[in-house]
Amino acid sequence: MTMPFVRYRGRRLGEVPDDYLGWLFSLDDLREPLRSAVDREWRRHVQSEPSTTLATLVLDAVPIADELVTAGYPTLTRRHHPDAGGDPRAKVLVNTAASWLREAVRGAA
Repeated sequence: MTMPFVRYRGRRLGEVPDDYLGWLFSLDDLREPLRSAVDREWRRHVQSEPSTTLATLVLDAVPIADELVTAGYPTLTRRHHPDAGGDPRAKVLVNTAASWLREAVRGAA
């Protein structure tokens, strides 16, 4: 199958770089038959490289995930803070989501 997206349009899935293929694999909204083709190609790549497993990829992403939570938290806190005209319930949800994400990141490490 060839890629329908602009960046690698016309290239076969086997020619797409691993990081881009991994990103495609992580998407939940790919349509068939691309979804199945990406799944097959990603599994072929992972199986051909025994040192690369999903667990390894998750562990590699932990620092970035933590940085992402840390960077986004202040922005959402300011936006939803009651003193700035935000909804108090939304502020509680921001805190809850940040705590949950940090725990998930720590649990993956």
